[in-house]
Amino acid sequence: MTVPAILDSGANQVSLIPKRVLNEVIKPELDDLKLVELDQPILIKLGDNKSTVEVFETVTLDIKILTQAGRVLVTDRRFLVWDVPGDEIILGSDILQSLGIDPYNAINDLACVRKKQAGLKNSMEPVLSNSEIEVIQSSIDRAIERANHSGLNTHVTL
Repeated sequence: MTVPAILDSGANQVSLIPKRVLNEVIKPELDDLKLVELDQPILIKLGDNKSTVEVFETVTLDIKILTQAGRVLVTDRRFLVWDVPGDEIILGSDILQSLGIDPYNAINDLACVRKKQAGLKNSMEPVLSNSEIEVIQSSIDRAIERANHSGLNTHVTL
């Protein structure tokens, strides 16, 4: 089964799965799926730093992340199960780090590689072309639109 996911470097050491996705998509496929009730609920603050969601359960899953380079297996990953209207799984910074990606320096690393490939020496020279910037902006806009459509209260400052 394939479900959409968002890599979220702002989700520090936590990954989230919508309860509906777990119940309707994943649970029917896995007979031995076990939800673990938390001793005390966890209050999660969303990206807008205002909205909150209470989480009462966790689940441990093996997931495969589809990338351009192929599938990447991530095993025994604990997810908080949250009750939100969206369908997207949030993959936190710990998953990125387990794949060898430093989410806090990834853009800087990419910029350095691109500058080296382009033979740029002056740090003021543009690294990305206008079309690349437009693709990035379009992706950001789509992510915000999906978040709004999923019922998340969003406020973005660029």
